[in-house]
Amino acid sequence: MWHRWLEGPYCQLCNVTDGSRYYDAYASACLVCGKDAAGQVATLICVVLAVLLLVGLFLRFRPDRKIKCLVRLSLRLTSLYTQISLRAKCSKAARTGTFSDGAAAQVAA
Repeated sequence: MWHRWLEGPYCQLCNVTDGSRYYDAYASACLVCGKDAAGQVATLICVVLAVLLLVGLFLRFRPDRKIKCLVRLSLRLTSLYTQISLRAKCSKAARTGTFSDGAAAQVAA
């Protein structure tokens, strides 16, 4: 079955090179791009640039090292992560087949 504006494997490629159409899988057709497609792209670019700007400003000024409560919070979270880290416990259980309390580890087959 031949569809207008389509070509390629399974007729899923628009045969328009000017970018005025796109393939819609639900309609199985090559549809005309709407007017707000450029607006959506511009919005996406602005959001990405804003996130990059915020990350750049954070890395430049490092407020987490200048504000005392953030420094304490960072140290506390690092200490807590180290204390409850399951990495060593899981690797020991995998090697020995038991957990630290002596219970046998049951492995699902």
